Amino acid sequence: MTDENTTSTILIADDQPGSLMMLISFLESNGYSIMAALNGEAALEQARRFPPDLILLDVLMPGAMDGFETCRSLKQDPLTRDIPVIFLTVLDQAVDKVAGFAAGGLDFISKPVEHAEVLARVRTHLNIRRLAAALQKENERCRSLADVMFDGMLIAQHQDNCFRIAEANRAMSDIFAYTAEELLTMSVEDLFTPDARSRIKEKLRQSETSAQLTGLRKDGTRFPLEIRCKPVVWQERDMHVAVIQDKTLEKENLVLRAGLKDRYRFGRIIGKSPVMQDLYELIARAAASDATVLLLGESGAGKEIAARTVHEQSERRNHAFVAVNCGAISRDLFEREFFGHRKGAFTGADCDKPGFFDAAQGGTLFLDEIGELTLSMQAALLRVIEHHEYIPVGSTQVKHSDVRIIAATHRNLPELIRSGKFRQDFYFRLDLLTIRIPPLRERKEDIPLLTDHFLEHYGKGKEANRIPDEITEMLCSAEWPGNVRELYHALERWLIMGRLELRPRAAKTALSKHEIPDSEPRYLISLPPVRGDMPLEQAMEMLEKELIVQTLRQNLWRKKETAARLGINRKTLYQKMRKYGLESGADKG
Repeated sequence: MTDENTTSTILIADDQPGSLMMLISFLESNGYSIMAALNGEAALEQARRFPPDLILLDVLMPGAMDGFETCRSLKQDPLTRDIPVIFLTVLDQAVDKVAGFAAGGLDFISKPVEHAEVLARVRTHLNIRRLAAALQKENERCRSLADVMFDGMLIAQHQDNCFRIAEANRAMSDIFAYTAEELLTMSVEDLFTPDARSRIKEKLRQSETSAQLTGLRKDGTRFPLEIRCKPVVWQERDMHVAVIQDKTLEKENLVLRAGLKDRYRFGRIIGKSPVMQDLYELIARAAASDATVLLLGESGAGKEIAARTVHEQSERRNHAFVAVNCGAISRDLFEREFFGHRKGAFTGADCDKPGFFDAAQGGTLFLDEIGELTLSMQAALLRVIEHHEYIPVGSTQVKHSDVRIIAATHRNLPELIRSGKFRQDFYFRLDLLTIRIPPLRERKEDIPLLTDHFLEHYGKGKEANRIPDEITEMLCSAEWPGNVRELYHALERWLIMGRLELRPRAAKTALSKHEIPDSEPRYLISLPPVRGDMPLEQAMEMLEKELIVQTLRQNLWRKKETAARLGINRKTLYQKMRKYGLESGADKG
């Protein structure tokens, strides 16, 4: 649905070209964008491909689908069922109008049409739809916020001497092990032990209070909980809100945090710096929820590894993790790739083919580089995320989606929204649990751990599978704009060619979390492989000498620049040069 400041799109279906052109000209002159169709089949196809904001539908049209049948088909399709339909008709019998309302139409305009009437009804129904969409968005936002809460939340109404549950979030089902449908048939008192029920009634009647009570799960298990109550007016009724916290989880959370603290890895992620400890806790919290996760971070920082870790620590771990590079999906193939297609849907469709949502059913769909999607792609995904259903290309059967969405991007989404390249409603839907992946320059103390991990897993059976301390110090001093990916590529070159390619320390510049520094000049250090039978001390001295020699040559034997490049003072450099007999070079320091 377009917003108030955007041109609304109207689809007009009429088999009479003269009437059709007259309406098109009139509505376009009043600022509307128009699509046209001469029969019901064409109108249905256009509405599915490019959903309009409103449809003007002639009742008497030739072919297999008249206006009523076209309207029924529109209302059966989740992509078009919410579009308001106004019938254009010469019929004036009450029975005909009843049939039109039964088919899903909202209004009638008699033919021949009066332009003033058309404009008034179009504006009225577009405004109604706009208000309904805003209300639905706000309701979905509130429900999304409630569902992402780790605490249980319910709304109850005092009725028949008990407090009947009217609404409950997802955490209530998790805490008490009842389905959402079961909770809505129960009273609040049913969730507590018999000895606590009179007390919970008393607490709910008070203006604002909290209490420590004993809850009762579906299987009869008792557990300690804390409940906070407050009266509210909801949907013009006096209601009671209760927030419930399972206190048995406190101990588990303390154990988890103690286990995470000072860990050097969590799942596939390596690092023990303070920023990584914070990241581990956020990932653990995300894994405990089924809400959508948005990962922000620079290229190469490890967004996909973080996404896989969330999946592997979640209850969906036994189902598929499907990673999709959104930047590689073309507009023409988008629906086929995500929703699949049926045999015969297009030329070359020789068989049914599942899409990404089919492959990820029950598991996690990772949408990498979400900022590269076009606005129409974003709208299509938003519908699936909100309604949990989609239709494969070439099919009329609606499929249910049980998929957890994790999205990632290195781009500044709020800036894309301001420039009109990213939908705000799509962003709000993704931005429930946001986790920032720190760049490598913010956790350089993790570089030795990352280096050891890489060499342990990829350096087996290779010579020179240990990097000298001096080289490790140089690794830690580099800026790594390519982050962990760039570090691993440098280490891979070290294993294959005995060469390290490093970026010197960059001048300090102010960078936002979405910016990546420009590439800087590189210098190459080529070090000879070390024989496997060489004693450690001898190997270290050989590598140190070669490193000093090459750095001296690159700096034309200037001692000051060489010492700075090596990260040591000039006195230490002179001592090492004397040690290795390197004092014969031209003294330009």
